[in-house]
Amino acid sequence: MNLTSSNRKHPLAECEKCPLVKERCAPTTGPNDAKVALVSRSPGKWDAEAGVPFSGPSGKVLDYLLKQNGLKRDDIITTNLVLCQSDDPPKEAIAACHKRVLAEVANADTIIAAGGEASRFFTASTIENARGYAHEVNGQRIIVTNNPALVLRDADSFPNLVKDFKRAIKPLPPPKLPEVTIIRDPAQARQILTDLLKAPPPILAADIEARGGTTHRAELACIGFSATGQKALVLGPEVLGDNTAFALLRAFLEGGTKFCWHFGKYDVKALKFNGIDARLDEDSFVLSIACDERPGYHALDYLLMEEFGWPYYEPSSVTHFKKNGYMPEGSNLDELFEYNGWDAAGTMQLYKLLEPRAKKDNVYDLYKAHMLPIYQAFVDIEMRGFHFDVEEAANLREEHMIPRLWELEEELQKITEHIGYNPRSSHQSKAIIYGEWGLKHKLGTLQKKDKSTSTDHLVRTEIIEGRFQCNPGKKQKLIDWANAMEIYSKINKQKGTYVEGLIKKTLDDGKVYTSFKFGAVTGRTSSETPNIQNITRSGHYGIPSMRTLFKPSPGNVIVQADYSQAELRSIAVFSKDPTLTAIYMDSKRSLHKERALAFYGEGYTKDEYVQGKNMNFGITYGQGAAAFHGMYGIPYDTAQEYIDAWWKDFPTIKKWVDSVHIEVVKKGVVINPFGRKRRFQLITRENKSEVQREALNFLPQSTASDFTLASVVRLNELGVPIVATVHDSIVADVPERDAHSVARIMKEVMEAMPKEKIGWTLPITVDVSIGDNWGAVEEVDLKVAA
Repeated sequence: MNLTSSNRKHPLAECEKCPLVKERCAPTTGPNDAKVALVSRSPGKWDAEAGVPFSGPSGKVLDYLLKQNGLKRDDIITTNLVLCQSDDPPKEAIAACHKRVLAEVANADTIIAAGGEASRFFTASTIENARGYAHEVNGQRIIVTNNPALVLRDADSFPNLVKDFKRAIKPLPPPKLPEVTIIRDPAQARQILTDLLKAPPPILAADIEARGGTTHRAELACIGFSATGQKALVLGPEVLGDNTAFALLRAFLEGGTKFCWHFGKYDVKALKFNGIDARLDEDSFVLSIACDERPGYHALDYLLMEEFGWPYYEPSSVTHFKKNGYMPEGSNLDELFEYNGWDAAGTMQLYKLLEPRAKKDNVYDLYKAHMLPIYQAFVDIEMRGFHFDVEEAANLREEHMIPRLWELEEELQKITEHIGYNPRSSHQSKAIIYGEWGLKHKLGTLQKKDKSTSTDHLVRTEIIEGRFQCNPGKKQKLIDWANAMEIYSKINKQKGTYVEGLIKKTLDDGKVYTSFKFGAVTGRTSSETPNIQNITRSGHYGIPSMRTLFKPSPGNVIVQADYSQAELRSIAVFSKDPTLTAIYMDSKRSLHKERALAFYGEGYTKDEYVQGKNMNFGITYGQGAAAFHGMYGIPYDTAQEYIDAWWKDFPTIKKWVDSVHIEVVKKGVVINPFGRKRRFQLITRENKSEVQREALNFLPQSTASDFTLASVVRLNELGVPIVATVHDSIVADVPERDAHSVARIMKEVMEAMPKEKIGWTLPITVDVSIGDNWGAVEEVDLKVAA
């Protein structure tokens, strides 16, 4: 096709410069004077076939969203950044349509930028950074959201889409930020605190600002309170520095008033470190998770924006303070205090909204009796810290990691035949594997990142598993390079993150202080700054385990208690499978040994035992032969035979799996025995299988996690000095003389928890290990020890 400006697909589209010129076209629809325009990335298959944007399943989602807000398709402009079909339009195509897009939406008051490309086009920012706020660009409101097509694959994105369309079409009136009173006069503060002690309010929201990093060792800068959510009172540093006022503040915070925080672990830890025995009475962050388990949606500013239409209210001076511990030169200190007051008032507004919502959704008891006590226990655990041997870490780096990396560098230089090749240089790697060796694969664009010339783990996996093309004679070189680079990258990351990074984060008392929170929809915890939960039990590639660097206090030992196969035992209870139940009711039987014997026969090898064990855990979660082959290198045919034999011997589990699949599609929610929910707001043909898989995973995983977390709460109440929890295990730093007695308490509490909390009688057993560091714990028989 030889296009010129006289026969373009649109007069303002420079089709002669566009690489998509031969593709099918889906022109813009809607009236020129429409007040709302929806702009997405590119037409898909359905759109191109019909010649109309949003013609397929995503169009049905769009029509639903418009109807919710009193509009129909004919009322708005619908278009794309490019007019022609493409799953991943190149920059040249977007540039060729640039003038056309701006002209077609020029009369709209509001533009809904749907998808990452549209967000960058209109706001020069990502969805993550731009979503949730109205952006004013050239006199037009820009509302950033996901592409409606995303919900066809990702059910969790649907609630955001609903709110974004409402924000675009029926925006809330601009809110008035709360009125903040700043008290910097100690005498005035003393009088206020005296009056509050005489007549303590039943509940107040509270928030602090502090300098000194994210550990509990922070210097207080100010503290804010709010009773109504419409007003806030902030006490400045002069008040906190006055001994009499501080004593009154301590008495007030330790008194009868109930205090509500948002992610208050940090605030309470900082107050405790500064001599105030503060409490985590209520927490709107935890309450938010009970109401909506999706990760990433619980920050205070985000929730205030979503629920009340608050603007982004953090001044740049406060951002600077949080990062550096001081306000920038020339800034007004009152900006920090006012921000603190807004946080406190926003916390109260949010609590008032979420408390009745949680009660209506039958998750308030989950929040109050289970989730909040977990965060209260986290305060004690996090303040305790975990000893980290800096000297030994440095030795590990020098004696094991660096020499191994040098060996691998030499190996990679031989493979590539480049003496000066630096594996850390992605530029050099690209030049070799794509330029010299002609690597071609089909990864393309994944998760908003272009992988077509990447050298990362995903590309290396494609090479290792043979899904690539290359120049003649280079296939084995690519495979050798990918295998060596995988090892090199993992060791290099361990060195940077878990050795050098932890050395930097170790304080002068020889400890690292992590922060725990619910990190997944299953309720499993995660940890951050630093993340100690990703440190594996065993070493890899000749490097000792990082866990050996975590030590007990002087005169102490590490005691670790682990639930044994808690998820599989939970499946036995959920499914009522008689065969699996019988195995777990008999302490002398072993599921993994019996399955290895049944499939491989007498004399099965250790590798066969491990293969069978891995598949036992994965089969009920819907993992197939291809997954086992990819993850563990198990031959596809062997894996499929094992799966078929497994389902034949445990038919009742298959019936349970099918029932969960049916139930979640029917109700859109699954609930574990603790009352924890996994909600799916929109189930489509495209995401149905993924929803069913997630629902099935949720039940045993969340239940096992809740057993662990409930045990953490009880053991903390009993004074067991817990220093970490990792999935189904609890780690304590215990005086050596008390090791076996504490181990026995940990085992008894954890094994009793399933029956105590939810009435289960099937044994959920616990293994206990003791050692002089976290990486050297060995299982002990407490009966023999007694």
